[in-house]
Order: sequence, then C-alpha cells, then structure tokens
Amino acid sequence: MWELLVLVMLDGREAYVNPRQIISIVEAKDADDKGNHYTNRVKCVVTTVDGAKITTEEECDSISQRLMELAEKRLKEMRK
Repeated sequence: MWELLVLVMLDGREAYVNPRQIISIVEAKDADDKGNHYTNRVKCVVTTVDGAKITTEEECDSISQRLMELAEKRLKEMRK
C-alpha cells in the first residue's frame, strides 16, 4: 500500500496526496513574471490526475525528493 505525501498549503492546512496521482510538479513563476497567477508565497504547484492544483510554499526539489524516498521505500517493500 502506498503512503500518502503530505503537502503544507499556503494557509497551513495539510493536503494528503496519493503519490501515484501526481502528474506534475512545477516551480511557480517569480511574482514579477508576466502571467504569474499565484501569490509570491507560492514556490511549487503540484497537479494531480483529476486536475487539482495544490499550491505550496515548499520547494519543488524537496517535494520531488520526498516522492523519490516514498518510491524507493515501496520498491524495497515489494522486493521482500
């Protein structure tokens, strides 16, 4: 069984996301960039298969690293 990835949203609430449902992790544009639709607090936008977009102050590298750790843990469990 997969563990859920916990993301902290801008208002401090936690979003529990199934890692298998994540389709993209994208760094937010700088606040000064034309076309930026998010507040300057947004560092990363995580999109799920149902089109939900989760905005977070967490760095995308940190989220990607945690996803890789969950995947590696799952692989080890499967090999047992």
